[in-house]
Amino acid sequence: MKNELPLEHFTAWLRYDPVEGRFYWAARPANCTKIGDRAGCLHNSGYRRIKLKFVSYKEHRLVWLFETGSWPSDQIDHINGIKDENRFINLREATNRENHQNEPVHRSGNLPGATFRDDFQDWRARISVDGRTFYLGLHDTEEQAHAVYMEVATAKCIETAINEVRERLGIGAN
Repeated sequence: MKNELPLEHFTAWLRYDPVEGRFYWAARPANCTKIGDRAGCLHNSGYRRIKLKFVSYKEHRLVWLFETGSWPSDQIDHINGIKDENRFINLREATNRENHQNEPVHRSGNLPGATFRDDFQDWRARISVDGRTFYLGLHDTEEQAHAVYMEVATAKCIETAINEVRERLGIGAN
């Protein structure tokens, strides 16, 4: 990715609080900024951004850099789906597909792949792959629906896993 300067470039300017997953100014990048103020601002995309020397950085990518010492190799996914919740425990490296599978449109509960059905008071499991949504059955609990989703999402070959799960649950072709 572009603008991937070494950690040392940022430590002179930013103080990182790992408990909160937040950055504070350790030096003044501008006259209107005070040392100790929270760095950055909430962007209209929902992510926090920190601007330093005319370059904007996503806060969650800086958290990854400060925690691991290197930039993420791909995207960073917010596990709980909250884009400005940047504690390291809430972040994971993810491919584009993994990141999009954790978007709110793929869940109505707290766990990815699980959607509550008010009319029947049960949980539907499903996964979207390359623009297609695959139904993975109805389940009594959110945890059960999520477990089936994770079985497929973490498989080496998702298409094979989808077919195996659907066959085991007695679900016909999609």
